[in-house]
Amino acid sequence: MKTVGKIKMGKETEKLRKTVAEFKKVEAQCRTLQGENAKLSKIIETTKDAIFIISSDAKIIYTNPAMDQLFGYKKGALIGKDPTVFNAEEPDSKTFVKNTLEILKKKGYWEGEINNKKKDGTKFTSHVRIRALKNGKGEITSFLSTEQDTTEHNNIKNQLNESVGKLQNVLEETIHAIALTIEKRDLFTAGHQRRVAELASAIAKEMNLPEDKITGIYMAGLLHDIGKINIPAELLMKPSKLNKLEFELIKNHPQVAYDILKEIEFPWPLAKIALQHHERMNGSGYPNGLKSKDIILESRILAVADVVEAMSSARPYRPALGIEKALEEISSKKGLLYDTKVVNTCVNLFKERGFRFK
Repeated sequence: MKTVGKIKMGKETEKLRKTVAEFKKVEAQCRTLQGENAKLSKIIETTKDAIFIISSDAKIIYTNPAMDQLFGYKKGALIGKDPTVFNAEEPDSKTFVKNTLEILKKKGYWEGEINNKKKDGTKFTSHVRIRALKNGKGEITSFLSTEQDTTEHNNIKNQLNESVGKLQNVLEETIHAIALTIEKRDLFTAGHQRRVAELASAIAKEMNLPEDKITGIYMAGLLHDIGKINIPAELLMKPSKLNKLEFELIKNHPQVAYDILKEIEFPWPLAKIALQHHERMNGSGYPNGLKSKDIILESRILAVADVVEAMSSARPYRPALGIEKALEEISSKKGLLYDTKVVNTCVNLFKERGFRFK
C-alpha cells in the first residue's frame, strides 16, 4: 500500500511540476507580450501620424497626441464623440461616415482623402487609412484609423502642375514658331502644316484617343515637314512636276525631320511620327517601306490628313483638286495605302460632322 501511495504521489508531483513549468512559460509569454504592447503604445503615442480608434458602434474610444494636436483638441476631449465631429463633408457628414463604416464591415479596409475640420472650424484635407480590428472569433470590435495632413502636399502638387502647364505652353509656342519659320521658306504651301495638324488632331479626337495623344498628334502635324529645311526653296516651289532625282531628294525629308527632332526630349514621339508619315500600309511608302501595324497610329493618322490637305490645296505645279477628290482618293485606297479606320473617321468628319479647314 505504501508503494502504491508513493507512486501516486510521484505522479501528482510530476503533474504539478509540469503545470508550474507551463505556467512559467505562459507567464514569460505574457511578459514578452506586455513588453511588445508597451513598445507599440510608445510608438503610437510618439508618432507624427494622427491615430484614433472607433468602436463598432461608431464612437471614438482612443486618440493619440498627434490626433489631438492635428484637430486642436485637448487630450481625451474627443473620447466618446461621433467621428463626424471632425468631418467636413457637410451637409452629409453622417451619411459619409455611415457609408464608410458599411464598406469597412464588408471589406475590412478603406483608404482615401477626407475633407476635415479642426475644432476652430479650419478646414483641411487628410489622407486616411482605416482598418477593421477583429477578435479571435473574427468579429469586428473596432476600427483603427491613421491620418496624414495633405494640405501642404496638395499645395505643392498644384504649384508643380501650374509650372508644368506654363512649360507646356512655352513648348507649344516654340513649336508654333518653328512651324512658321519653315513655312517662310515655302510661301506657296504656307499653312499646310497647321491645317494638317488641325485635321489630324480632329481625326484623333473622333477616334476617342487620350487627350495627351491628341495634343502630340497636333504638335507632330505642325512639325512633320521640318525636314524640308534641307531642300532648296526653288525645288519646293518648282512650277512643274519633279523628275526622279528631285523626287528622291524630296523623299529624304522625313529622315531629316527625324534627325532634327530626335535630339529634343518632347513629351510626345514627334520624331517617330514625322519619320513615318509617308509610310503606307502595303509597304510602298518611304523612307523605310514599313507595313501596316509597323507604322505607329499617330503616323497613320497624319498620313491621311497630309494627303487630304495636299490634294485639296493648290500646288506650284497644279491647281487645288478639292475636298471631294481628296476623300475619293483616300477612300479608294483605304486598307491598301491608308489605315481603314482612320480613313472612315476622316470621311465622316467632313461628310457628317461638317469639318472644314480654317
